[in-house]
Amino acid sequence: MLQLSHPRAGTLVLDPATQGQQLIDWLRPLWPTDAPAPTRLVHGAAVWTDQKRPLVSILSLSSLAQLEAQCGRSLGTHRWRGNLWVDGWAPLAERDLIGRTIRIGAAELRVTDHVGRCDATSADTDSGTRDIDMVQTLDRLYGHTDFGIFAEVVTGGPVRLQDQVHA
Repeated sequence: MLQLSHPRAGTLVLDPATQGQQLIDWLRPLWPTDAPAPTRLVHGAAVWTDQKRPLVSILSLSSLAQLEAQCGRSLGTHRWRGNLWVDGWAPLAERDLIGRTIRIGAAELRVTDHVGRCDATSADTDSGTRDIDMVQTLDRLYGHTDFGIFAEVVTGGPVRLQDQVHA
């Protein structure tokens, strides 16, 4: 079952395999007028990521705080869809970890790349409205559209809240 919630549309619970039209009907009033309207729900691959490889995204709360200060507003963590948030790094320090192996708890991860951001990060996750052009903002402030890093798991193991990151 899929459960969606929106402040204007309420909550919808449905089985996407059999109730796709209900989802389309629920989405229509929320859909931007300048975007093609939804018409059908299709079954895709069972991978819930926009990456071809199984990577973990790691983001920095210090980098977010710096970006929020430069934007003059709170952006929150949800719009970034990060897997792990790290506290205590210098702002943008994660950019220097590409190619390095880090340990978080019992897990060992190889940092592979920066996370290039798309227009989805322009939407406030509470309201669903686009409240900032994030791609343009990142490019204007930093000269690129990256925020966060990707890492592949080298050695699996538990990662717990408050675990230290060892680079």
